[in-house]
Amino acid sequence: MVRRDRQIGTTRRLGAGVALAALLSACAGEVPIRESTIESSLPERTAAIVPGQTDRAAIRQMFGESWLASHYWQFDLVRLSDKEVRALVAIVPLPIPVGVMSDDVHGYVLVGYDAGGRVSAFDKGVTHGENLAWRTPMSGVDTALLDAGEMGFAVEMMKNTPSVFVSSTRRDEYLRSRTPRDQCTVLVGCVQNGCSSALIVDEGPQRSLPGHLLRIHAAPDGSVDTQEKHWLAPLTLAPGRHRFEIPENMYSTFKASTEFSCRAGDVLYAAIEIKPADEPPGGRKKMHWKAQAQGSIKVSGEMPGQFFEQPMLIYRGDRWLVPVEPSP
Repeated sequence: MVRRDRQIGTTRRLGAGVALAALLSACAGEVPIRESTIESSLPERTAAIVPGQTDRAAIRQMFGESWLASHYWQFDLVRLSDKEVRALVAIVPLPIPVGVMSDDVHGYVLVGYDAGGRVSAFDKGVTHGENLAWRTPMSGVDTALLDAGEMGFAVEMMKNTPSVFVSSTRRDEYLRSRTPRDQCTVLVGCVQNGCSSALIVDEGPQRSLPGHLLRIHAAPDGSVDTQEKHWLAPLTLAPGRHRFEIPENMYSTFKASTEFSCRAGDVLYAAIEIKPADEPPGGRKKMHWKAQAQGSIKVSGEMPGQFFEQPMLIYRGDRWLVPVEPSP
């Protein structure tokens, strides 16, 4: 009898807990504690930048030391940081604080310069929640895509990885005149959209394959703005024999490998092609946990046509992929 009473009491407490959780969820709200001013102030702070007139010294005076910069690559990237903080409040029936949420807010200003050190073009943008991996931002978006003439900057959606890239014109200029002469350079890229995987070079650690950026932004008027960017990732290797491998991952069955040799000063191109795997002829299509894909990695001394207009990454995540100030 006592045991049954305990079971009934436990069941009642569990039921009450579920009901309370549902009530808190239904009656929860957010109260601003700290609002970022970056988004509202950025247009005013950049209003004095005039292409063809403003120089690098003036940019430094406006914003201080840049987050990333290079005289050779002719750009400054400014990053302004703030936070947005809100309290979670449950109304049961009086407001009760139940937690606090905080989002990073970053304002970016990308400035490109001409040969004389004056601004040739600039762009700006704001991201919310780059510190998050488990929920969407409380407001705004966590991605950016900026275009400043020969320079570009992106923060990828959900991955929150910053990337700086240069136009195909600057890419070819670098490859012709400044690429390291005592090593070989391999430009890795994809010949289709959606090339997101990992690359293993000579049995080393996995490297990300930044082949495609997709940015989807819902505007206040209900329209959807979709931006896409494809780029090439340069790898600098010692002369000799090398192996590239893309392992199968938890989302796709695609895997591929290739071996090649390079000499000092060589520029090669590694084209990754991914396509749906062929289904067995006849019968009904099977359901699969992973995307069924197949393809190849082809390394050549000739640039594939799909690479002609693709920009080249020079910085990704937390490291430079090319020399910041290459020697003559």
